Amino acid sequence: MKDAAQGLTVDQTLNKILADCVWGNVTEKGGEYTWRSGHDTPTAKCPNPELVTYNDFVHDQYPMKTEEEEPDEEARTAHNQEAKETRTSLLTEFTAHGQPGYRFKNSLDKMSRCLLLPKSVIEEMEVANEEDKEEDYEGAEGNKINRLFAGGKVYMVPSFFRLLLSLRKSKREYAVVFRTFGSDLPDAVLEFNSFCEGFHPCYNGKNGTPLARFDGSKGTKDMRITNANSGYFRRHADNPEDVDLILGTSEKAPEGTTDEEYHAGQIDEGDISITKSLGSVHIKINETLNRTCSMAITDDWNTWNSYGEQSKYGKLLSIDQQDYTTHHVFFDDNT
Repeated sequence: MKDAAQGLTVDQTLNKILADCVWGNVTEKGGEYTWRSGHDTPTAKCPNPELVTYNDFVHDQYPMKTEEEEPDEEARTAHNQEAKETRTSLLTEFTAHGQPGYRFKNSLDKMSRCLLLPKSVIEEMEVANEEDKEEDYEGAEGNKINRLFAGGKVYMVPSFFRLLLSLRKSKREYAVVFRTFGSDLPDAVLEFNSFCEGFHPCYNGKNGTPLARFDGSKGTKDMRITNANSGYFRRHADNPEDVDLILGTSEKAPEGTTDEEYHAGQIDEGDISITKSLGSVHIKINETLNRTCSMAITDDWNTWNSYGEQSKYGKLLSIDQQDYTTHHVFFDDNT
């Protein structure tokens, strides 16, 4: 529930979620626009076509500029950075005193309570404080897991793990792909793998918790994520066909160096592969998921950001329109 890419706490992330579920009216006076709540209950579904969420209002008031709108890269970068910082500040303080969403502070508190770890788990673990730094928890995997649960709150929402358990119980065939623009994949993979191996403190069979295993033992799927099913996308233009998938590492080539040059040694050894063009990438992803049932991919933030963070330059989802048996479900906080 934390946003590592933006350095947001759980409560700041919850404020952003609420801001996208609370609807209101926009009024204009003297060229100044104001948003006021127009619906009493947070809801993802629009209750009235005349209402807009606070999230949409903020994005409209502080738009990003594309290369076409501002050809000067330095000016465009400065404008977009300022707009993004203003958006983040307003949205993460949505329910603070004096802010437009203050009346929904009780909803935020309720959401926050739902993310608390079970009391028995908190008592057994040495849970970190939210302000503790990552370097304070270097070393054993258990310590790193404790860091993820800073403040006694979950890192991944429990419903995600319950979904996997439910899918297994119903004997459905499925695969999981983690996608991010940020740098939070190592933490997500750490918690996911601990769940798969039966070490997750909420799914290890202790203190009344269920025991979960997805590590290949006793006939289960091995869904653990390793370098072999981790990688990143490289987009070279706004054309979705012009995309590369680098598998075998999450370490991107630095600016000014091609992926082929940077990973040449590991490519020769067969540890890293580079797949080009959307069709081939689609096939590669399916082949990998048929073998491992899971992947972790970092998306191309630089391309998305350089085009003003417009959706068509965002995270690609390739679909075979002749495949009527696969159901894609894409969870994202900016959809």
